[in-house]
Amino acid sequence: MKKSALALAVFALSSFCFAADAPANKTNPDAPLPSTNCQFTFSTGSQNTFLRYCVTDTGNILSLESPEGHFMVPDNREGYGICDVTGNVNYDDYGSAGESGSWELPTVLSHTAKAVKIARTTGDGIWTLTQTITLMGGNTPMVKDTMTLKNNTSVPRFAMLLRFADTDIDGDQTNNLDATVESASAWNSISSPNENAEAHGLTLQNVGISRPTHQALAQNSPEGPFPCNPFAVFPPAPLVQVDGSLAVIYQAMVGPKASMTANVGYRPY
Repeated sequence: MKKSALALAVFALSSFCFAADAPANKTNPDAPLPSTNCQFTFSTGSQNTFLRYCVTDTGNILSLESPEGHFMVPDNREGYGICDVTGNVNYDDYGSAGESGSWELPTVLSHTAKAVKIARTTGDGIWTLTQTITLMGGNTPMVKDTMTLKNNTSVPRFAMLLRFADTDIDGDQTNNLDATVESASAWNSISSPNENAEAHGLTLQNVGISRPTHQALAQNSPEGPFPCNPFAVFPPAPLVQVDGSLAVIYQAMVGPKASMTANVGYRPY
């Protein structure tokens, strides 16, 4: 069996066990709307090397613009999710796509011209997610998000951690999408020599060496994956001209008072 197929099989098996418990929509439809207010804005470069985005106080990456004048995630539907597989408990915050209502208030640990570090603990106190979101400039700029998930309990717990983005490339709801083990991409294709103004794309990818098992996902749905059943929407790829979304999913057994860390990059192209 190929390595990518094995990784997918592991993910599918662990998530299938919880498929019966996955709700059709959010776990708490009466939860307050999450924050989509830009608290920290970052930018670098110009024209083709331009990258600008903002980060909310809850650690969502919004209004991502690159190249200059071209928006990749214009509807503020971006964020993160956790599944405590041990307890079959879901936590997520997908920006304007909704929030599970199972979080404490975030804490901003540091803020510079290039990065912001934000910690947020789940409402039951079991997990703390610390994100360091960093602006990476240069000829191929990107946003790098280092996510560290700490198990605050005295027993080992199995967890899945994911990053999600509802991509509308250049404001177009329908894009082409595909995924590999390491990355998922959405883009608009050039259909004629003179029709290239809106032909851009965005890749959401694992960055560097990651110890947790990981798998990228291209969905034919704009909704955020349910963290305890992330492959409920897993269509055959590539997807052509659909209203879809991207995710990168990690899973690991996390020891008592220990952490797992994943690096996710947003690369416009």
